[in-house]
Amino acid sequence: MTRVVPFENRRNLRPDQIDENIEDINLIWLDQNIDDSPTSKLTQSILCELNECVRFYTDIHLCIDYVKTIIDEKVFLVTSGSLAKDILSEIHSLSAIVSVFIFCSNRQRYVSLCEQYSKIQAICIDQQSLVDVIKKSANAILRQTMTFMMFDEKKQKTARTLSKRATSFLWYQMFIDVLKKLPQMDQAKIDMLKTCEDYYCFNKQQLSKIEQFRTSYTINEVIRWFTLDSFVYRLLNRALRTENISHLYLFRFFIIDLCKQLEHERTCIRDRDILHLYRGQIMSSSELNDLKDNIGNLISTNSFLSTSRRLDVAMQFILGATDTDELKVILFEIEVDCQNTKITFADIDKYSQLQGEEEVLFSLGTVFCIKAVEFVSTLNLWKVKMTATDELSNKIKDAFNLTIGTENRSPSILFGNLLINEYGLFDIGEKFFQMLLKNLSPNHDDIFDIYTSL
Repeated sequence: MTRVVPFENRRNLRPDQIDENIEDINLIWLDQNIDDSPTSKLTQSILCELNECVRFYTDIHLCIDYVKTIIDEKVFLVTSGSLAKDILSEIHSLSAIVSVFIFCSNRQRYVSLCEQYSKIQAICIDQQSLVDVIKKSANAILRQTMTFMMFDEKKQKTARTLSKRATSFLWYQMFIDVLKKLPQMDQAKIDMLKTCEDYYCFNKQQLSKIEQFRTSYTINEVIRWFTLDSFVYRLLNRALRTENISHLYLFRFFIIDLCKQLEHERTCIRDRDILHLYRGQIMSSSELNDLKDNIGNLISTNSFLSTSRRLDVAMQFILGATDTDELKVILFEIEVDCQNTKITFADIDKYSQLQGEEEVLFSLGTVFCIKAVEFVSTLNLWKVKMTATDELSNKIKDAFNLTIGTENRSPSILFGNLLINEYGLFDIGEKFFQMLLKNLSPNHDDIFDIYTSL
C-alpha cells in the first residue's frame, strides 16, 4: 500500500502525480484561496483527518483533469462558492461524483445552485458544519457501497464449460472459502497493522485507533471493530469491493476472525422459520439491469452484507433519493430459512454503534437467488426479492476439483496455490509459504506440499 504524503504536498497535482487511493471515498477541496495561512492550513489538516488521500486544488482546470480520470472511487467535492458553478457545469454529470459541498462565507448567495445541481449535499459557512456533514455523508455512502457477482446457472452446463464471468465468480468464492479456513497466526495481525500504519502514517486519529487495536483487540470485539468508522472498516471494505486479492491477503487476520465470530453468533439465532430482512441502496442503472437480466440465477456480494429486520430502517437509507436515468433506488427484500445452518448470518445490533437498527450481517461469500425485480410506483423505487441459498457449495467443489484438485489438501496449501497459480501473485504466495515454514513444526503434514509448491 502506498505511503501518503503530508497535506502541504497535496496541492494542484496532475493525475500522473497522484498515489493510489485505497479507501472508497476520494475527497477533493477546490478553492483559489488555499494557501499556508493558519486558517487554510487548519482546514487542510481537518480534511486530512477525514480522508487520507484528500487533494487540494486552487487551479480549476487541474482539478477537472484529475476528476475526469477517477473511475472506481466515489468523489466528495468541497468547492468554494465562487468556483462552484464553473466546476459543477463540467463534472456534475460524472458518475464518480456522488456528493458536493459548497464551503463559503455567504450561504444565501449560492442556495439557487441546489435546484440546478442535485448532488449538492450542503452549503457550509464554517469548518465544523463542513466536517459534520462530510462525516455523515461518508458513513452513509460506506454503508451503501456494495457490488454483486452473478452466476448464470442456466448457461453453465459443466465445470469445464464455464463462461469467463462464471469462472471469475467461482474463483473468488473458492478464494474466500479457503481464506476463511486458514489457521490464525500472529504474523497475520502484525502484517495487517504494519500496512495500516504505513498508510495512515500522518493521521494521528487513525494511528491511535491502530495502537488501540494492537493492545486491546480480542476476537470477541471483531464485530464491534467492523461497525466502527476506523481504519479496518475503510480499508477492508475497499479491498473486498474491488476484489483486490493482495489487499485481502493483508487483511486475512481480521476476515478470519469476523467469519468465525459470525458463525458463533449464528448459533444464537432463535427464529425457527423464514426470516425477512431488508436493505435500502442506491445503484447505477447498469447494475439494476444486471439484476433484472439474472432473475432466477445465483448472486453473491463480494463483501459482508448488512441488512435489517426492520423495513423502516432500510427505507431510511434511501429516504429522499430520486429514481433517475442514471441512479436507481433499490429496496432489497431477503428471505432466509433459519433451519439452513449452512447459511451464516447473525444479529449484530448489540455490537453496533447504531443500536436499535436490528442489524443482521451476512458472512462473506453468502449466495442468494434472485426471485423477482419489480418497480413499485407508489414508493418510486425498485424492489429486488432474493432468497439466501447454499446451492453453490457443491458446484464450487466440483469446479475446482477439475482444475486444481482439492482432494487431501489443507486450506493453507490451497490458499497459497490460489495466490500463485490462479491470481499470479507469486511474491505474496511465496511470502505466505515462507511464513508457514517458519511457524509449522518440521514434521507437519503440509511441509512436503509447501516445498513442492515453492
